[in-house]
Amino acid sequence: MNRLCLLLHLVVSTWAYGQCDMPTLVLNNILATCTSEVADNNGMVTINSATNVSHYAVSTANAASYDGAVTIPNATVLNSTFPIVIIDDIPNVGANYIIRAFNIVDDCYTDFNITTSTLNCPVNENCGLSMLGVDVPTCTNTTTCIGGLSFEDANCDGIYDDEMPIGGVEIQVYDCNNTFLSSQISDADGDWQLCGLNAGEQYKVVFTLPETLACWASFSQASVNNNSNVQFVMAGDCSYLGIVDTENFMQYAPSPTADIIQYQSTTSSTSATLAFDGTDSYAVAPNVPLFDFGDSQNFTIEIRLKSSNWNGDPGFISDKDWASGANPGFIIYGGNNSPYWGVNISDGSSRVDLEGGVYPRWRLAFIEC
Repeated sequence: MNRLCLLLHLVVSTWAYGQCDMPTLVLNNILATCTSEVADNNGMVTINSATNVSHYAVSTANAASYDGAVTIPNATVLNSTFPIVIIDDIPNVGANYIIRAFNIVDDCYTDFNITTSTLNCPVNENCGLSMLGVDVPTCTNTTTCIGGLSFEDANCDGIYDDEMPIGGVEIQVYDCNNTFLSSQISDADGDWQLCGLNAGEQYKVVFTLPETLACWASFSQASVNNNSNVQFVMAGDCSYLGIVDTENFMQYAPSPTADIIQYQSTTSSTSATLAFDGTDSYAVAPNVPLFDFGDSQNFTIEIRLKSSNWNGDPGFISDKDWASGANPGFIIYGGNNSPYWGVNISDGSSRVDLEGGVYPRWRLAFIEC
């Protein structure tokens, strides 16, 4: 049977007795991403599976009605290897498309609508270029010098753990009589240094954020590697200063590196955390008294997460059977294949559901009762 006869045979088979085996598609929307707060405009639509489909065509973005190919010769032959990218370079602002799936002939088709999600990139918070100090060596405990490092304390814990250095921080140094000695500015690597001091003598160091930094940051909390913006430093010692993005202090946080689930309690015994390495599908909290809360006391549950897309409606933190939102307990979850967060709370008889947005940056979600 030659090609023409085969095509005629297929046409007759499809349209025998006036019938059309309606084509069906399973489409998938792949979100665009952001790089350094800039829209990548790289969203995609794919065909993940198809039934009774020989060809397809796509409308223009946001068309009021289908305006793509209406005949088989002008349509695209469906490749049998899935998934198939049929639209790419979709802008971050999203768009609506109409996909027409044909089954052999022009008049046997089904139209499918798909709307790609909008993904807003975070606003660039750069308020101008900071003046940087001259390049100086990293502080090495020279007995007649004081120096240190200014850094972005991404997770706001007051501990320097190879986070991003911040240049342009202004430093004023005073002696023990509160006499002004010198003004320094941290260099591009966050380092600053003042030498020619008296070994073993203490000096007051005052840190100031210029407007180019103060427009988005503030001083981080005091801890192991960070004190307040006024510090007393002995000659020969090194001083750290952490600053934090006040709107979103988890933007550059490093991934957890613990190999096992760990229970950690603060010295005040008023809170507890779980830490894991990021490769586990889920973690179950151990049965410890600090997690036994109910309607007889106040409590707060919070989670920090960075994600822009997921499959289904995964639970991020929960104490309930998520097979039904009516089951007793709470859950903070991701919307069903959509870029938003949700909170569900139920006592087994009544329920409360809340939804909120999510962006491709670190965000904090919490339940407070």
